[in-house]
Amino acid sequence: MSDKLLKRYRAERIFRNCCLISISIVIILLGTLMFSIVSKSFGSFRQAYIKLTLDFSEFDNSTLENTNHYLRQKLKDKFVDDNSVNLESLYKMISLDTPQYIKKKYKKFYGIKTLWIPASSVVGSYLKNRSIIQDQTYLHILDKLKSNHQIKLKFSLNIFKTSDSREPESAGVLGGIIGSLLTITICIFSAIPIGIFTAVFLEEYIPKGKFKYFLEVNINNLASVPSIVYGLLGLAIFINFFEMPRSSSLVGGLTLSLLILPAIIITTRQSIRALPFSIKQGALALGASPMQATMHHIIPHAMPGIITGAILSISRAIGETAPLIMLGMVAFISDIPKNFFDPSSVMPVLIYTWADSPEYGFVEKTSSAILVLIFLIVGLNYYAISFRNKYEIRS
Repeated sequence: MSDKLLKRYRAERIFRNCCLISISIVIILLGTLMFSIVSKSFGSFRQAYIKLTLDFSEFDNSTLENTNHYLRQKLKDKFVDDNSVNLESLYKMISLDTPQYIKKKYKKFYGIKTLWIPASSVVGSYLKNRSIIQDQTYLHILDKLKSNHQIKLKFSLNIFKTSDSREPESAGVLGGIIGSLLTITICIFSAIPIGIFTAVFLEEYIPKGKFKYFLEVNINNLASVPSIVYGLLGLAIFINFFEMPRSSSLVGGLTLSLLILPAIIITTRQSIRALPFSIKQGALALGASPMQATMHHIIPHAMPGIITGAILSISRAIGETAPLIMLGMVAFISDIPKNFFDPSSVMPVLIYTWADSPEYGFVEKTSSAILVLIFLIVGLNYYAISFRNKYEIRS
């Protein structure tokens, strides 16, 4: 065997090993990232509860209006013989949403009942990782409650049933999911049709010249503009000029459509250029008009490439945060949006807000929100790819 052949085989082995090493590094990094996210998200599915004995026969209109005071008094009764307990710290053991929970329960019960009611994030953090709590006043109260078996963790899916909240034990992703779906719906139905028809017009109808060159250069430049610039553009046009509702899914979707529009135009043009020129010539030769040749032959054959570009663009839009922050969608919104005009938040902004919060409970909620966003993107891509496969030409 000649030396040249040996060198070629050796170079091929080195190249193959480099490819294997690269794939291994990608798998390890991706696995480490997913393991970190999943392991931290488990805590968000366990909610802390505190055991209280309530006399529902005492409930009247006055009690219902001062439920928080009534619950504090019942909690204080557990430490009536302990003068070292700090009452302010004790009162923080109960979740701020507990009064609403009790108001729903009192109609179902009468007399003395022992209930497990939602506790604050302090209790949850203590039960999940005691070392997080550094305040000795909290530790004294929590240690005594735990020794008396009056606090525990229970499996809960409340994170999928509630919207954003300033309290980590009450925060949920439902508002963010609905806001993301509403926003991306506006983005899809505004950006994709405009992008496709613009690309077809540039490729099929505008003759070569300075004007076409000017449009091509500017579209390519817009594709590389930082996303926050589109946020400023959306703020100036849609909110300040057209006076659309701030923080709404409508404004967010239209702004994201501006962001992905250049990418859709470029990928659509490339898909059309990749088609054999004989497709259009054959249609014209058989008597089809230029519009019929485009609509009945060129676009259907280019559709797999067009949808692939749209999928990549929409996936980018779902994960964008900077443009939406400029539109006010980073504001605290606890209500679930009911239409495109209601104030709403989206999953990336929700993740950004929770990651910036100092409470330990929001660390778990952030990881869960990241998983939800990943599944949301995967689900939308799955349906988009299924739709693309219907147009894919198989030989």
